[in-house]
Amino acid sequence: MKPRTLRTLACLFVCALTGCEPPLNDAEMLQNFNEHRQEFEALRAMITHDKGLSRVDDQTTSPADPSTIGITPARIAEYRSLLQKLGIRHGLYVSAGKGFLRIELHANVIGGYVRYSTKSYAWLSEDPSPWPVVPDIDAFVQKQSEEREKANRDLRDHKPTSWQQEHFAYRHIDGHWYLYYEN
Repeated sequence: MKPRTLRTLACLFVCALTGCEPPLNDAEMLQNFNEHRQEFEALRAMITHDKGLSRVDDQTTSPADPSTIGITPARIAEYRSLLQKLGIRHGLYVSAGKGFLRIELHANVIGGYVRYSTKSYAWLSEDPSPWPVVPDIDAFVQKQSEEREKANRDLRDHKPTSWQQEHFAYRHIDGHWYLYYEN
């Protein structure tokens, strides 16, 4: 068997054991966003209102006790219900600073603790620069993969390529909404 075939079979075996999920493509994510735009906006409004909440997933929150910032268990249940309805399997993360708000809704995580990639919805109060805004994240990821394979074939003459320099990419959806990829 070819080494590439063996790697593919090994990956499939690990996925079968660990329950990893298949990657979502841009089209699926955009369709979900368009079908549930009101719910995405409702979630954004909740996050904007609930200052101090930086993470919610199906098991944890940050802060660990949201009541310390005035958020009730019923409100957390509302977050979790919306996340489930929107297909956000890996929770929401909020970064806020002086005049800056970044909301990440992690829909898809591939890999494990050492190496992973995530595909998310993001709401940004500011332009995502210096990170690239690309017309198609799936094409960006494919190009990264091809460049990685090329670099691995000839380590002797290896020079940094875009897959090493760009670990993030955005695709604009509408307004402040983006698809977001991190590797």
